[in-house]
Amino acid sequence: MMARDNYMAPTIQELKERFPDVLGGAVGLHLIKLTGDASSRSYFRLTTQNRGDYVLQEDLSHEKKINSDSHPYISALLLFKKLIKKVPEYFGHFPERGWVLLEDLGDITLQQRNTEKNYLEAVDLICQLSIAHKSLTPEELRKYKGPHFNWAFDETKLSQEMQHTATHLIEFYYKENAKTFMELVQPTVNFLAERPRFFVHRDYHCRNLMVFCDGLWVIDFQDARMGPISYDIVSLLWDPYVPLEKNVREMLLNHWKNTLLKASSGSKASLEIQEALGDVKFAEELERMKIQRLLKAAGSYASFLNLKSNDSYLPSISPALEAVHQAIENLEVLGVMRGEDARLLTFLKTLKREESAIINC
Repeated sequence: MMARDNYMAPTIQELKERFPDVLGGAVGLHLIKLTGDASSRSYFRLTTQNRGDYVLQEDLSHEKKINSDSHPYISALLLFKKLIKKVPEYFGHFPERGWVLLEDLGDITLQQRNTEKNYLEAVDLICQLSIAHKSLTPEELRKYKGPHFNWAFDETKLSQEMQHTATHLIEFYYKENAKTFMELVQPTVNFLAERPRFFVHRDYHCRNLMVFCDGLWVIDFQDARMGPISYDIVSLLWDPYVPLEKNVREMLLNHWKNTLLKASSGSKASLEIQEALGDVKFAEELERMKIQRLLKAAGSYASFLNLKSNDSYLPSISPALEAVHQAIENLEVLGVMRGEDARLLTFLKTLKREESAIINC
């Protein structure tokens, strides 16, 4: 792993040397560091007068010598390119500096252009991903060298997500008992770990969908893995960054179900999708996925304050927890609420009152 103490920013000359086929003949090359998000990666925009624009991703967290076919980001990019096409073009990488050279998709996200048309396309891309993955042949699956099909939302991973929330949201932000929280979320972790698994993006929200060339393009897919079919649709429709009206959300959720069933008809994916959506436990899966995903998101928002002194994500905590409250109450309506769920609801509502005290102090 590259030490930050010895960090050297990219230079135009070095970029031309490392990517000669793309940048060697570039005229008027300028390098601009882009505003970072919550990621550990850095991004730079490369503008030219004769070659168009590019984005340089710099990730110092990976080993220096790693092949492109097993690189978590590059292998995922090429896989998503095969499955849904709508990802940035890849122009090469330089592992010693953690560099990946990509197509520039601009700065406009779904958060900024949250139209019904764009949301329908976002839902369609989720459907396409599920169907295309399940339609891969055994040989295609064997040939894939990336780690993503071996990663899963199993009990260990789901518990790690909740521990992340326990540490940053419950313990740090609210000063409450993290152990109690972990005990109360265990039924949701156990339930989701046993659900049928599909290939999911894992962070499919409005800031990871770019509006470019009159369409949507997907980014930030390097953590993709196997998980419940509901994971991405919950991430999109219950995204705290863009709260959707209830009727819009229901329309998009129905569109997702209907498109999955219709588009997969007659394909290899058809039976598995029908069984996943037709399972009597699917309604419970949807609610527990909201609980898991939104608690994970709220934990991340608090972690940015705890680890990076970045408080810009804190306004998203309240809508995330409100959605969790509703999901737990929906479990009661479905007749599947457990004792831990009821106590979790009480626990979280107490946190909401604590939040008001924090804000007002």
